[in-house]
Amino acid sequence: MKTGTWINKSAAARITGKTVLSLRVMPNGAVCVVYKVRGAKGCTLVSRKAFLSDALRLRKNFNRHDYRVLKYATGFKGFYDVHFAGSTDHHRVILRGRNSICDCQDWQSQKSDGNGFSSLPFCKHLGATVAHLGFGSFSEYCQDFDKAWNSEIAGV
Repeated sequence: MKTGTWINKSAAARITGKTVLSLRVMPNGAVCVVYKVRGAKGCTLVSRKAFLSDALRLRKNFNRHDYRVLKYATGFKGFYDVHFAGSTDHHRVILRGRNSICDCQDWQSQKSDGNGFSSLPFCKHLGATVAHLGFGSFSEYCQDFDKAWNSEIAGV
């Protein structure tokens, strides 16, 4: 059964508030979340709907997170390092319009498996980067990128 990348340990930790050890999708579609509790293991079932709601909430609210974007290039095409508050992780974003990429696990999984709600892989790091550049959404950035790219090719 294809699960969608929005079913992952990070999402399970946000939903349950626990340190997640593993996940297993059950035949009925529910997800068995195994977590650590006082040196032992516990288990609870979480619905696929809860995971999808978590993924949609993250994507809609990416610009409300505290983040820092460091720019390594100029113009529409560039390399960015994205750091979120409270995390030691940082991820590299490469902006190329609809072909933009991120090195995070969420984006990589969406690229290979799809994400269940959009044809393009999208993660909070891409969202933070385009918000940093002043765009209201990733699709708005892509439209402006396409216009700039087409005028550059046409020599305008």
